Amino acid sequence: KEKTLEAKALSTQSGNISATIQAPYFYKGTNIARVAAVLEIQTANIALKKEKNKFVGQLDVVGLANLEDGSAGARFSDIVKLEFDTQAEVDAFKQQPYRYENQFDVAPGRYKLSIALGGGGESFAKLESPLAIEPYQAGQFGVSGLAISHEFHPAGAASSGLDEFLIDDRKKFIADGAEIVPAGSRKLKAAGPAGVFLEIYEPLLAKPDPNKPLAVAFQMKV
Repeated sequence: KEKTLEAKALSTQSGNISATIQAPYFYKGTNIARVAAVLEIQTANIALKKEKNKFVGQLDVVGLANLEDGSAGARFSDIVKLEFDTQAEVDAFKQQPYRYENQFDVAPGRYKLSIALGGGGESFAKLESPLAIEPYQAGQFGVSGLAISHEFHPAGAASSGLDEFLIDDRKKFIADGAEIVPAGSRKLKAAGPAGVFLEIYEPLLAKPDPNKPLAVAFQMKV
């Protein structure tokens, strides 16, 4: 399955499952970034079958981040099990997009991120997104990518004081006591909530001078 999906990820086929992607990145250290590949998947063509009084399905995912010369920068694969007890649960699932997220580490560079998703039977989705990550040294000023969101809620007390990379090895998007959930698309509804998460890397904050308070500010044009 992985080899078949990998071939589809690199092909020109579009698939019969509609999906969108957002892939912001955040630096973990010198010249290493964590990418959050977030998909918003339309569920109408995801295959579900009945087994032992349950409705079950499976999403098979393969992602490839290749450099401009075609060489591999990063790769991930995943399996998502779907299970529902009733037809009503299936109907509710089919009415809303499904959010999928995977995170991986990659060195700075200019990549084409290609993702193929198998939804059972002949159903699949194929997505592509450019991924340009600038070089970064820990002692220099820098800024991350932008994670667009339409969902955020109070962060758990247990998470607020911990390094996000120590929690299930997945980056948590937490700021000012709120956890931001990156969306699977950079488009937002005019009537809904909207937010953005980003990180600013200011080396002077690593050793602050109490006699010279430092403020970091930025402007964003929407």
